[in-house]
Amino acid sequence: MRIFKKKKKKSVFISEGQPPEVNELGIKSEYNNNLFTKIILLVFALLGFTLCVLDIRDDGMLLKLSFGETEFNYAGSLIGVVVMIISMIVMLFHKPGVHLKK
Repeated sequence: MRIFKKKKKKSVFISEGQPPEVNELGIKSEYNNNLFTKIILLVFALLGFTLCVLDIRDDGMLLKLSFGETEFNYAGSLIGVVVMIISMIVMLFHKPGVHLKK
């Protein structure tokens, strides 16, 4: 039993008037492209995690928060966190597509 009624498509494959051999090559190409993209995004996420662990700081990305008289400055490894978050978001919403037309 599914919790959600519809199953979301993770990729798009459109083939118009192509023989089955070309369709199989298109599916393999789609799979390889998706795998390559996921590997690259994983490398970027690991790079961001490494920047966080090594505590590499970027003074240009200083975060200043002030509440009345109290001021809070954070110049930690914001760039690592930003790289990790962006790569994870792209990894979740990446939808590969293959369009084969005759």
